[in-house]
Amino acid sequence: MSLPKYLLLGAAALFFGWLGVEIALRCASLSPSLNTAPPQSVEFVDRRGRPLRRVLQDQRVYRSRCKLSDISLNVIAATLSAEDKRFRVHSGVDFLAAGRALMQFLTKGAPRSGASTITEQLVKLGEHREPRTIATKLAEVWWALSLERHWNKDQILEEYLNRVDYGDLQVGLASASWDYFEKPPSDLSVAEAAARGPLQVALVGEEGDDRLSALRTSARWLASGGSVLVAGPPDAPGVPLLADRPLVDGSAAAYVCRGYVCERPVTTERELIAALR
Repeated sequence: MSLPKYLLLGAAALFFGWLGVEIALRCASLSPSLNTAPPQSVEFVDRRGRPLRRVLQDQRVYRSRCKLSDISLNVIAATLSAEDKRFRVHSGVDFLAAGRALMQFLTKGAPRSGASTITEQLVKLGEHREPRTIATKLAEVWWALSLERHWNKDQILEEYLNRVDYGDLQVGLASASWDYFEKPPSDLSVAEAAARGPLQVALVGEEGDDRLSALRTSARWLASGGSVLVAGPPDAPGVPLLADRPLVDGSAAAYVCRGYVCERPVTTERELIAALR
């Protein structure tokens, strides 16, 4: 068989393979947890619509929804800048970020930056798969690709902002906006959009490192009051991505992140305690 025929057969195989995957992604049924909005908190409001009192819902959190059109562009810009810079152009998976994380794994022994997109994070928020394994990661990639074929970008971003945990029992941007700033999400300023959110400690380093264990112990002790969330992987839902932030070479480190703003990394328990005061 001549070379042109081999090339033609190869091209045909690639085309029909792609077509089969595309059909499977479009025919896959979305998770019921994504098709059904989580229960919202009961709210008592004044005549202007300002919440006077809210009741914890069954999951012991305050949860309120809002439409994307009712969210400040400042919030949208801050979220995309911190969580998923290429959200508007990728198809559910950021292969550039995934390639960067793979190279870091091959050269450093562990990925040092997040690669999860907002679409993947939304899948995580809906499914709550545990434990984190290669199989669950591949499943998240599949369902993220499928979700992008069922919903448009605005639907995905709106649902993400309505499901992400902003700390202090506030789930969803609308709930957090009223609790933290006493204003609707449409009125949030640039500073409020960037700085407000859960106070988190994002830990980086090699497992087995005594310094990482000490930082983790201190962070968990400080988290007992409920004001600090201890984040493991930097790409966990709601955790600011650390891709563009310098790490301390050869040392375990902790980032204190307030909303989408992370301070410089600290490497000792004393520095961590001081940063959280």
